[in-house]
Amino acid sequence: MNGFRRMVFRQWHSGITLVLVVIASVIALPHWGSSPLFAQLAPTQPSPNQAMTDYTPPFTVGVFGGIARNSHLGEFRSLPNVPTCCVQKYEPVSNFSYTAGVFAEVPIISIFSLSGRAGYAPMNVRFSQTEYIIVPSITNSPYTLPIEHSIDAALTALTLDAGVKVRVFANFALELGASSNFFILAKARQAETIASDSPVRFLDQSGKLATERNVYEGAIPSIQPQMRLYGGFEGDLPIVRRYPGDPVGIWSLGIFGRFYYPLSSISTQMNWTITSLQAGMSLKARLPYLSLTPYQ
Repeated sequence: MNGFRRMVFRQWHSGITLVLVVIASVIALPHWGSSPLFAQLAPTQPSPNQAMTDYTPPFTVGVFGGIARNSHLGEFRSLPNVPTCCVQKYEPVSNFSYTAGVFAEVPIISIFSLSGRAGYAPMNVRFSQTEYIIVPSITNSPYTLPIEHSIDAALTALTLDAGVKVRVFANFALELGASSNFFILAKARQAETIASDSPVRFLDQSGKLATERNVYEGAIPSIQPQMRLYGGFEGDLPIVRRYPGDPVGIWSLGIFGRFYYPLSSISTQMNWTITSLQAGMSLKARLPYLSLTPYQ
């Protein structure tokens, strides 16, 4: 169990460090806007007449980070081929995690653009339920024994999103698309446990008394990519503009919210789905000279 906990701790430590770097960059960016570096990154400002006609939609790249509320629906009693005495399916579990990654947007026509994201998303979860059984006693009245059935899962996914953005306003867009979770880490520990202060113990295969039985620790069987649909919104706050009054800017901060709905299970042998609600911030760089089409 200690090895499992260390693995989860390392996973959280590395991921939180990544998110903090992104957030620190986003927070510090407004203070850099007047620096010589940004003066070099921003293109030469056009004349007023040129500013009135130069409405080139920008090719956009950037980084993002945020929090995620992951809801796990586990319609199973145990991991495949792992013995258990549990008689009920696990209840849904929701918890908070984080997400971070990179993205790009390519303009198509007028208000439409194609968007793509690649992200890193831990989705750890703990399923648990308690079963009460009656243990007969020779000298006393029957004893009610609580047994905890649990599955501790360490899940980390590389997420790929592809969608379409519709620009409602110059700095506000709605988006819709498809997504996939590719799990690079999918391990779990399943066990049935008696409380340490209980007078009753299990008898293991070697004839010794134990507080756990039916223990499994290893890879989640038959893991597969999870397909999802998503929808959301994104708003922008320009930091460095191409010209006075430019509504989108060369550099901007973004605020986003997205909802991911699962279309498939994460395993071919059991029904385990993950729904996600995400919110966070992004740092965008728009490259007008790579634009494809004009817009109004």
